Amino acid sequence: METLDIPWSTTITIKNQLLAKFEKYGSPKEIDCIVAIKRGGVWLGKHFSERFNIPIEYIHISFRHNKFIIPKKYKDLTNKNILVVDDIYDSGKTIDYIKNNIECKSLSAAFLLTKNIRILPYMWGATARPDLWVNFPWENKLESPKKLLDFVRYNYLVK
Repeated sequence: METLDIPWSTTITIKNQLLAKFEKYGSPKEIDCIVAIKRGGVWLGKHFSERFNIPIEYIHISFRHNKFIIPKKYKDLTNKNILVVDDIYDSGKTIDYIKNNIECKSLSAAFLLTKNIRILPYMWGATARPDLWVNFPWENKLESPKKLLDFVRYNYLVK
């Protein structure tokens, strides 16, 4: 399988486009809580939360022995309009699992990248070919110290 390595600069550009798209076409004022999927949605969730001043909840979902597992250590979302954020929409299994297993008032979703453009009504920043394996910068354990420092400066020191 061919690999697509996405650098920080591209990831940041896609994130900014997605935030602008959500501000224009989404309903940020109607969202009560951002649900960021660990680990891919953490970075994106932080930016959505800060940009729109919406509380954030992090949920770790793991896939073990052909089934999803969500620890029950998250806030009650029953009466909340939630926005689920993750790095990629690939098979749709993660968001389908959330829709079927987390009670909430309403659910919308935003992804940095999708491999399937038939994911309406969700939003995405960019598309990738379905046959690609996508590596985001936070998955690259061999990032250079300079790239890591640039990331920290851009995301935590410069506002």
